Amino acid sequence: MVFPDSDDVLVRQKPPSTEYLLGTFSAPDQFILRTRDEAVSQAVARAKRQYVRAWFAKGDNDFVLLGTFREENRETGEAIVMAQSEERTTEDTVASAADRSSKSQPKHRT
Repeated sequence: MVFPDSDDVLVRQKPPSTEYLLGTFSAPDQFILRTRDEAVSQAVARAKRQYVRAWFAKGDNDFVLLGTFREENRETGEAIVMAQSEERTTEDTVASAADRSSKSQPKHRT
């Protein structure tokens, strides 16, 4: 099982409330966020800037990897993101692809 390093970004839920705490594994609870989406988004953004991994704690010893932005991935330009705070539907994907293709078509003058 993969476990967070001390400098990795960590999100956990503040019991018994619905607030979420954001910090690092070695210095938890640095920020309080109101929603899970906001907490996950902030964790991934901070991990990207610090070139570390982002985690969501499901318990004391149960962690879900949200994304990894470590130095070895930065060299190849890769970023592995395991979870996103926004879900896109098939209709969103099709609509955005149609928008891109119509914008890339050359305009003919008549």
